[in-house]
Amino acid sequence: MTNVERILSHYGMVPYQTESISTKVLKVNVGDRYVAVKQSTTSNLEAKFQYLYQLVEAKQLSAVTPLYLTNHHKLLVTEGGGSYYVMPWYDTPTVTIQARPLHLLFNEIGTIHKKTSITQKIDPNSFLNWTHRQKENVRNMFFLFEQIVSSFESSRFMAPTELLICHMFGLFKKVTVQLEEWYDYWYEHIKETGELKSSLCHGALQPAHVLYKDNRCAFINWETLFIGHPARDITQFLRSVFIFHDAPYEDIKAGVMSYRHKFQFSKSDMALICLHLLKSEQFIKRLTTYTKHSHSLSEAKWVQIFQRYQFYFDLALKLQEEIKQDIIFDLDEDEH
Repeated sequence: MTNVERILSHYGMVPYQTESISTKVLKVNVGDRYVAVKQSTTSNLEAKFQYLYQLVEAKQLSAVTPLYLTNHHKLLVTEGGGSYYVMPWYDTPTVTIQARPLHLLFNEIGTIHKKTSITQKIDPNSFLNWTHRQKENVRNMFFLFEQIVSSFESSRFMAPTELLICHMFGLFKKVTVQLEEWYDYWYEHIKETGELKSSLCHGALQPAHVLYKDNRCAFINWETLFIGHPARDITQFLRSVFIFHDAPYEDIKAGVMSYRHKFQFSKSDMALICLHLLKSEQFIKRLTTYTKHSHSLSEAKWVQIFQRYQFYFDLALKLQEEIKQDIIFDLDEDEH
C-alpha cells in the first residue's frame, strides 16, 4: 500500500503502528484510536460514496458504517491511480457463520432496502420476449452440461472431478427445470402487479462484510453498491454461505422468510429471489474452464470447487422449495 503516513495526513492523523490485515486493508493506531485504511481500484468510487452517504443522512441508515472525512471534507483520497478511504476500526468477536445472529443481518439489510425502496410502474409485455430468451438460455446451458457429461462418460477412466460432475447430472437437471418454472411464475405475477421494486443494494453482501456487536450489525465495504432489486443482495449473501457443507440452513431459511413477511415482499419479488438463487451461468463457465484448462489447478482444487457447487445447488433447491410452499400457503389464505 502507498505511504500510509501521506494518506493519513489528509485526515490530520499520524500513524504510530500499522498492521496489515490484507493486501488492501491496514489497521492503524493513530494515537487515541485505531482506524482502518482501505485501498480500492473501483471506478467512480467518490461519486458512489457521495450518493451513499447522502442516502445515509436522508434515510437515517444506521447500519451503514461511517467514513472519516479528509481535511477538505472528501470521503476518500486519490493517489497513484488508486483510492483510499478511512473508517473506524471495529473490534468484533471472531465467530463462525453458525454462531452469528443472522436474524440481525436480514433485519438490518431489509431496513435499508425498505427505507430506500422505489416502486416503478412497468409494462409487463415488454418482459415477455426477455422471459422467453432467459428460458432458452437455461435449456442451452443444460444441453451444454449434458454434452460435457457425455464426453466424460465416453472415457474409459474418469478423473475424480469428472466423476463428481457426472454425479451432479440429476441435481443440475432439477435446477434448470425449476429455473424455467420460476421464470414463468415471475412473469405471471409481474403481469398482475405491473410493478418492479428497486432499492439501495450493497452489491457484495457476504459474512466478511458484516460486523456484529451489542445485538446490532452493520455493513462495510460498499464499493460495489447499486440501485436494483433487493433480491440480488439476498441471493449474493446466500451464494457466499451455501457453498459450505455446514451452512446454517435453518437460521438462513428463518431469516429469508422473516425478511419476506416483515418487508412485504410480493410473490413476484420472491420469484426473483429464486431466479437469482438458481442462476447457473458461473457454474457453466467454471465447468467450461475445467474442460479446456483442467491442468491450471490441481485435481484436489477442482474437486473442492465442484463439491461447493454441489453443496450450493442442494441448499438452493431446498430453499426455493420452501419459498414455493410459503407462497402456496399465502394463496390458500387469500382464497379464504
